Amino acid sequence: MSLEPWERPFPGLVRAGRDSDGIPTRRRTTHEIVIHDALVRSRRKNVDLEATVADLRKTIDELTRTNDELKKEKAELKTMNEGLRATNNCLKEVGQSFERIYVDAEEEMQGLRTELDSLREGWNAVKRAVQMHE
Repeated sequence: MSLEPWERPFPGLVRAGRDSDGIPTRRRTTHEIVIHDALVRSRRKNVDLEATVADLRKTIDELTRTNDELKKEKAELKTMNEGLRATNNCLKEVGQSFERIYVDAEEEMQGLRTELDSLREGWNAVKRAVQMHE
């Protein structure tokens, strides 16, 4: 498909790629690509260029607002992520504290078991001595 000279891509733009007709373009910005493609379509359909450009500007403004909203949401998510990391670190510390408490309790239980065993041995010795005296 052959394009008219006025349908060809703008010279000297910023992102390489292909326009809506699949024709390689020079480097150009995304906004310029959108505007160019819309202008080409509008010229083919004899659409009012001023209305097309106004619609494109409105679309660009909406995209800019959406981008700003996404940036705000990203900042909020980053803050939430930092909070979750802090919470996670606190939970790790609590877990380590519980682990230390558990180890200390196990050691204390082992000491109490040893003491109980020695008391049982002493009690059994006393019972045997009492039985021998009777």
